[in-house]
Amino acid sequence: MAEANQACIFCQIVRNPTSTRLLHTDDKVVAFQDIKPAAQRHYLVIPKEHIPTVRDLQRRDEDYSLVSHMLSVGQALLQTDAPQTIHRFGFHQPPFNSVDHLHLHCFALPFVPRWKAIKYKSLGPFGGFIEAATLLEKIRPHRSLPSKGRYWSQCMRSSSPDSCLTGADVFMQQHSYLQNSTTVSKICFSEIK
Repeated sequence: MAEANQACIFCQIVRNPTSTRLLHTDDKVVAFQDIKPAAQRHYLVIPKEHIPTVRDLQRRDEDYSLVSHMLSVGQALLQTDAPQTIHRFGFHQPPFNSVDHLHLHCFALPFVPRWKAIKYKSLGPFGGFIEAATLLEKIRPHRSLPSKGRYWSQCMRSSSPDSCLTGADVFMQQHSYLQNSTTVSKICFSEIK
């Protein structure tokens, strides 16, 4: 675990939670309302460990797990507090982050006032704001393909539909942080002859 940064305002909140009304706390993260909300609801979820920015995250299980957990916490908070609104989750990338401590912005839209939305736009290769799902794709650990003569193929090629999982089942197993899924084509395992 990285040492807490004495000058970091978010590390101070982690060390002294009585200074801020926490909406959630567990062994990995804390969540609280943004001091300058940009939307109907605007929460921040931060790791207790001092991680400066998204650029410090790597394709490691622990980083992927942390960001997934942060997203799950943010989703649960907004689902409880503002279930009828559109939700948005993401991170600022340097040099556009205001605090050098990783923090997930959780929004129940609309932005208030509307012009604040500009601060939460992606600037493509120049950084800006990155959606949480996009960041998770970037830091997803590399996995090897199934071995021992098995490969992924479309179910149309399979003679045994019972061996199939729906793409949504596989996707949801890999992305437990998502609550809703779209229809995905069926995927199955087939033996290579």
